[in-house]
Amino acid sequence: GDLRSTLTSLDLATNRLTGPIPEGVCSLTLLYYLDLHDTLLSPGPTPVCLCHLPQLARLDLSSTARTGLLPPCLFGPHLPYLFNFSAARNDLTGPIPPSLCAGTSLILIDLGFTGLTGALPSCIGQLVSLASLRLPGVALSGALPDGLFELPGLEVLLLSRAALTGGIPSAVNFSRNVTFTEVDVAT
Repeated sequence: GDLRSTLTSLDLATNRLTGPIPEGVCSLTLLYYLDLHDTLLSPGPTPVCLCHLPQLARLDLSSTARTGLLPPCLFGPHLPYLFNFSAARNDLTGPIPPSLCAGTSLILIDLGFTGLTGALPSCIGQLVSLASLRLPGVALSGALPDGLFELPGLEVLLLSRAALTGGIPSAVNFSRNVTFTEVDVAT
């Protein structure tokens, strides 16, 4: 049969695969799980065509030599079921796209050790399903958004070596079941 009409899960992680991410992956419209982490793929931008996988729920592009900006279309109405997104340990540039806040199904976001810069979008507090935010080694600037600490399901917050300024908001309720691991706040 035609894999485009049957394949729902593709895990090619931790292999010695080389070359670009094939455009054909983007024709797998039933794909809900795509894991390419720790491969030897050719450096290049994150393919925008991944935004055309409407069933995608888990996307792991960690350590795949992705460069440039994250396509804003990865978050929001194009990928309404995306709950797990990782692009850690890549040479990404630019800010964390504000469209991230449109990813209302997101439970895990891992963008650690990338070249992303700028402030953490203040709208991050709108991601009420978010349980794990991993941004260690990201050159963040500015203060932590207040709404971040009001997320009801937040369990893991990794922000070490992130060059943040300001303080931890005084309204933070540390009696909640939140694991604040490795939070370095530069003053």
